[in-house]
Amino acid sequence: MVDVAAPHALAVRSRGPRTRRLALTVAFAGLSAVALPLVLGRSPATSGGSAAGRSAAGPTLAPSFSAGDLRRPDGRVGLLVPPGRPTVVSFFASWCDPCRRELPVLAAAERGAGGRVAFLGVAVRDSRSGALAMLDHAGVAYPAAADPDASVAGRFGLRGMPSTVFVAADGRVLGTVMGGLGTGRLNGWLARLGAR
Repeated sequence: MVDVAAPHALAVRSRGPRTRRLALTVAFAGLSAVALPLVLGRSPATSGGSAAGRSAAGPTLAPSFSAGDLRRPDGRVGLLVPPGRPTVVSFFASWCDPCRRELPVLAAAERGAGGRVAFLGVAVRDSRSGALAMLDHAGVAYPAAADPDASVAGRFGLRGMPSTVFVAADGRVLGTVMGGLGTGRLNGWLARLGAR
């Protein structure tokens, strides 16, 4: 998985023991937030929950969005919630090597779904020409939106590419997979959506 945002270093100029203690506390808290899910052996990206999180009442609703259509510069595509049928939202970029391997798998699944599930691509922090060339090379025919500033990805709580969000017909996020999907794993998610 490729991180969407460039890593930033936190520089703290030490003025004494108190400042050093604060810097260490902040660093430890950050490491704990990353390490705890690994220690527990699970993460939101693979546990079936949405990247944005789950409430005590259950899965969250997917955020509606409308963005520029990659194929028609004057057009718009997006997700209306509830979508009315199960929807797979694939976040990708031409600069992401795992995305290059995943897109043909998604294209084949969309052709095999026979309209029982909608597919939507979202090109994150990518050029229109790069994203279109990648979609054409992978054989992707489903709609694709441009997300040049990663604002759509941010609304879904995503940071890395590829990421795939599985939305039920009623708009609930059934799960988010961060990282590349193979055919078997994708078919499992499509079955959960009722599309297989």
